[in-house]
Amino acid sequence: MKKTILAASLSAFTLIAAGSAFAQQGDARPDPKADFKRTELVARMEAAFAKLDTNGDGKVTAEERKALRDGRIAERFKRLDADGNGAVTLEEMQASHDKRPDAARMKDGERKFRPAKAHGHGFGARGGMLGKMDANKDGVITKEEFMAPALARFDKMDTDRDGVLTAAERQAAREAMKAERPQRVRK
Repeated sequence: MKKTILAASLSAFTLIAAGSAFAQQGDARPDPKADFKRTELVARMEAAFAKLDTNGDGKVTAEERKALRDGRIAERFKRLDADGNGAVTLEEMQASHDKRPDAARMKDGERKFRPAKAHGHGFGARGGMLGKMDANKDGVITKEEFMAPALARFDKMDTDRDGVLTAAERQAAREAMKAERPQRVRK
């Protein structure tokens, strides 16, 4: 079960990271109904890895992961600190919360319950998602380690092994993942 969740999380992260790196190159996101080639995934993953490997040495270290995390925290704080005085007031927090998309609210206006995230998610210095990619546990993530989960997921989804994911193959993979998820208890 944990392996399934980890694999799904890593796959989602790698596809998101690849998509964001691709989008930052000035290109639009691909059509989700269009075929997706393995070579495109490799190119996107290489671009995403290059963004993470800030010193260009071919590996992502704990220090690089910490710097990325710290940068994200600073960006979040800056967005929250509307008046730029170096402190976030309750009013600024509330204003930020009120700007969140309606997707965070149910139809009746009430907030959806979202459980707190467990430690170990994200890019954190303690590992997080990127840390889990460190297959040999040497404290650094090579390009190969970074790309392996996404490529393995692609290969699993590419049932005819032609190096191209069709919309039908992606849909079949989504259905298989849904079937693997534990059924949630609804009240």
